[in-house]
Amino acid sequence: MTIPFETLRRKWMKDPKFRAEYERIGPGMELAFELAEKARTTRLREDNDDQGSEPA
Repeated sequence: MTIPFETLRRKWMKDPKFRAEYERIGPGMELAFELAEKARTTRLREDNDDQGSEPA
């Protein structure tokens, strides 16, 4: 089971230490989350593409 990063981010943002560091780093942290989410969705699509297809 895969948990979307947005779900984790909402949970983590409740932690004052995490939130302070997230806000300090700002755009770099946002970019990291976006890249991780794109990688996750790409893997899911690739996994779905592989299902039901026969090897060439």
